[in-house]
Amino acid sequence: MAQKLHDQYVSEGEETRAAYIAEGEQTRDAYIAEGESKRAELISDGESTKEQLVSEGTSKRDELVNEGETRRTEILTDAETRAENMIEEAELTSTRTLNALERKKSDLESRVTELTGFERDYRARLRTTSRVSSMTSTQRAPSRRKPPTDGRVDWWRCPRSPQRPRGADRADGPRSSLQEVSRPSLCP
Repeated sequence: MAQKLHDQYVSEGEETRAAYIAEGEQTRDAYIAEGESKRAELISDGESTKEQLVSEGTSKRDELVNEGETRRTEILTDAETRAENMIEEAELTSTRTLNALERKKSDLESRVTELTGFERDYRARLRTTSRVSSMTSTQRAPSRRKPPTDGRVDWWRCPRSPQRPRGADRADGPRSSLQEVSRPSLCP
């Protein structure tokens, strides 16, 4: 009987032990399954969050790149437009300046032509007057002094000359009307 009781207690103990082992294995399997599902859920959430963040980052990067390229294009276009405007303005200013200089050159050339013609006429009149004066002086009386033939002016004879001394008019004596006409043209 003691053996029987012993066997009975051992058998109950083994059954209890087996029940506890089974229950522990079931609990362990439940915890492992729950942990694996939680792990899978967290991995899935992490991957979706990662994909969302990568997608947002990519779209933000693309947006910033597009914005930068647009801004770069605007700046280049603006710079090219300003450069073209500056070139056009410089060419226009250059053209205006050259035209103004050409007009001034033309005016000066015409003025030089006028003055050259005036000088030529003046010298011709001076020669004519000198000839008339010499003819009248040879007809009138031989003069003590011959009129200059090299184009110089006889300041002593000029009636309005600043170098002419006072009282010189009286020293020359009376003038004829021909002398009145011819002398001022010889004087400057």
